[in-house]
Amino acid sequence: MNFDTAHKDKIGKQLAISLAQGLKEGKITLKESPVISSYILDNIDKITDSSQLIEFLKKLSEKWPIFANTLTLEKGEVEEVEEEKTAKKATDLIKENKIDEALKTIGETTKKEEKD
Repeated sequence: MNFDTAHKDKIGKQLAISLAQGLKEGKITLKESPVISSYILDNIDKITDSSQLIEFLKKLSEKWPIFANTLTLEKGEVEEVEEEKTAKKATDLIKENKIDEALKTIGETTKKEEKD
C-alpha cells in the first residue's frame, strides 16, 4: 500500500472525526480528549509504513475502542492491496507456466492471512 503524508493525513482526519463522535455520543469524556489527542499526535508522525500504522491503530483501539472502525477499514485496505499483489504475481507465474510457484505464492499469502 502506498503510504505517504496524504494517507497519514487522511487517517488523522478519520481519527479526529471518531474522537468528535465519541465525545458527542458520550463514549469518552471531555477530560479524556486532550490525552487521546496528545497520544495520537505524539505517535502518528513516527509512522513510516502500513504495518506500523496498523500496529498504532491496534494499540489506539485497545486503549479507546471508538477508533476500532478506523483500524478495521485500514486493515481491509492493506489486505486488499496485498491480495492484488499476490494475484498479479500468481498470474505472472502462470503465464510463465510456473504453476507450482504460483500455487506456493497463493498458499503463503493464505497462511499469512490466517495467522493475522
